[in-house]
Amino acid sequence: YAFAAAAARPGAEQKREYFERFLADAALPESWIEEALAPLNDPDHEAFTLPLIAPALEALPGLKRTRKIFFVNDWLAAFLGGQSSPQALQRVQRYLERETLEPDLRLKVLEAVDALERVVKVRARFARAGAQLSGAAPPPSVPGRSP
Repeated sequence: YAFAAAAARPGAEQKREYFERFLADAALPESWIEEALAPLNDPDHEAFTLPLIAPALEALPGLKRTRKIFFVNDWLAAFLGGQSSPQALQRVQRYLERETLEPDLRLKVLEAVDALERVVKVRARFARAGAQLSGAAPPPSVPGRSP
């Protein structure tokens, strides 16, 4: 649990080091990675992990080949579940637009991004409603999505 607890420390460099170790350290037990995924991607640290979204997605084909059957699902749930910003959603959408994925991986990404899409839509809608009540300018809409 010390490995997972250390992954929870805030800081972009700390998060990047753990992420790189997940992918490069063949001696690192998979169970340690699984335990560290959620703390690494704590929603309170989304600013630190946002830069890891694209490389986390790009790692999917390799993870599918080298890890246990449900590892990819846990990986996606952690990396996308720790995000709530339109910027994170845009990164996933760009990845899906440009990458040719095996159908099963594509479906897993689409399933995992669904919750992020919902969070972004709900936050945008409530921000607009709050802005209208306060008289402030509403935030911009999520590109490619209707409110």
